[in-house]
Amino acid sequence: MTYINPKNQQMPPPEDALGDSDMEVYYEEFDEELGEFGGEAAGPAIPSTPTEMRAFLSGLVEQGRISQEEYRRYLGQVNRAAAYSEEARLQEFSKIYQELAPALGADGEDNDPDAPKVTREQIVDLMNDIQSGQVKPVDDNMTKEQAVATLNQALQDEKANNSTRAAAEFREVLEAVGGPEAIDPVNIAASQLGAPPTSIDKDGTLRYDGRAEEGSPDLNLRAPGDRSKVVVDNATTVTLTPKNSTDEVTIREEGNYYVVEMDGDTFKVNKDAKLNIVSDHVSGDVDNENGNLTFGASNSKTRKYFSPAKLQEMSEKILSGAQKVDQDTPLKYGQDNERASAILKDMAAAMAETDPEKRKELWGAVAEKLNLLATNKNYTGEYKGYQNDVAQLVFNMVYDALGEDGFKDALKQGLIPKDIASNLALRLTVKADENLSEDFVNAGNNGPGWTHQMSADFLTTNSAEPASGT
Repeated sequence: MTYINPKNQQMPPPEDALGDSDMEVYYEEFDEELGEFGGEAAGPAIPSTPTEMRAFLSGLVEQGRISQEEYRRYLGQVNRAAAYSEEARLQEFSKIYQELAPALGADGEDNDPDAPKVTREQIVDLMNDIQSGQVKPVDDNMTKEQAVATLNQALQDEKANNSTRAAAEFREVLEAVGGPEAIDPVNIAASQLGAPPTSIDKDGTLRYDGRAEEGSPDLNLRAPGDRSKVVVDNATTVTLTPKNSTDEVTIREEGNYYVVEMDGDTFKVNKDAKLNIVSDHVSGDVDNENGNLTFGASNSKTRKYFSPAKLQEMSEKILSGAQKVDQDTPLKYGQDNERASAILKDMAAAMAETDPEKRKELWGAVAEKLNLLATNKNYTGEYKGYQNDVAQLVFNMVYDALGEDGFKDALKQGLIPKDIASNLALRLTVKADENLSEDFVNAGNNGPGWTHQMSADFLTTNSAEPASGT
C-alpha cells in the first residue's frame, strides 16, 4: 500500500497535532494504472492526514498561491482537526480543499482559461496609485492597507501563473476604488490638478491646450506635489497654486514660456497668458514689464511680480536718497535730518526683502519710526509742523528715487504697503493750517514741489491692499 500526498510522493508516517504517530489512519490502495482509489475513478487526491495536509498547505504558500495569513488560518484548522474522528477530519480537510480550489490547477495554471486576465503592470500601477494617494478606496469595507495587501497577493498569484485568482483580486480592489474610471490617467490628473489635461505624453507630461476642442483658455491648476510635468499652451489666464502655502516657488523664462517650479512640480505656461501664482514665496528674475505676472497668498490680494533684482534696484535708489539727506539736505526750518534718513533706510531694506515674514518685520520698523514722530517732544503741540516737514522730506526723496510712475507702481502693487502710505499721509497733514500753503512745500528738497495735501492725496489715491508685510 502506498502513502499518498497531493503529488503522489513517498512520505513518512503521519503524525497528529501533538506529534503522536500511534493514531490509526486508513489508506485506500491507489491503482497507479487506473489513477483510482479503491478501483473507482478518483478525483483530485485530497490530503487525508494532518501531516499530508500541512505539506499540501506549505507547498501552496511556497508557490505563492496562498498568502501567509491564509496559510496560518488553514494550518490552525488542520491542527484542530487532528483530534477529530477520521470521518470528521476528512470532512474538514475536504472543506479546506474546496475553499482552496481557486488556488489550484494543473502545474499552477488557471482552471478557467476563459476568465479575464490581468497583467503584472496593471497590478503594480494600481498599487502605486493607491500608495501615492492618487486613488483611494471608496468602499467602506476596504481600507488602503487592505487594498495594498490584496494587490500584493495578486502579484504572487500572477507570478505563480494563477491569473484567474490574480484577476479576481485585482477586480476586487478596482471596484473598491470606484471602477475603471477611477484609474483613468486623465481622471487622475483632473482630480489632482483641478482640470483634465488635453493629452498626456508617453513620458507622463500633462498638456493643456486652450484652443483644443475640450480645452479651456482659462485654467486654475494646483500642484499635486508628485513631480508632475505640465505644459500649458494658448491659455489666456492661468492661476497656479502650490500644494503647500509655504512651498518655495521659482520662476524663470524659457523661450515663449514661463517655467514655474513648485516643490518638484514643473509648469510651463505660454508667456502671453496672464499668470497668477497663489503664493507669497515667489522668486526668480524675469521680465514682467507688461504686468502679466502676478502673485499673492490669496486671489483677493494679488500684485504685480517684481523680480529680486528689480526690488534690489528700487531699494538702492531709495537708499541713495537717504544718503543725500545725510550729506546735505537741510529742512526748511533746520530740524534734524536723522529721522527722515532713518525712515528712508528702513524703507530701502524692506523694499529689497523677498521673505514675507522678514519683509513684514522691516515694514514694521518703518511704521514704528513714523509713529515716533507723533510722540517726540520736538514734533508735538505747536511744533507739529515739524512732523509734516520730516514726512515731506521722506516723500520727496522716494519720489525723486523712483520717479512718479515708479512711485505709483510701488504703491499700487503693495511694494510700499497701504498702512505705511496711510501713516506717511497722516504725518504730512497733521497740521491742517499748513496743508495747502505753498510756503510749506519744501521745494528745495527734490520731489515734485507739491504741498503736504497734494503729497498725501498722491499716497492715498494710489495705495492698494495688501497691508504691510504681505
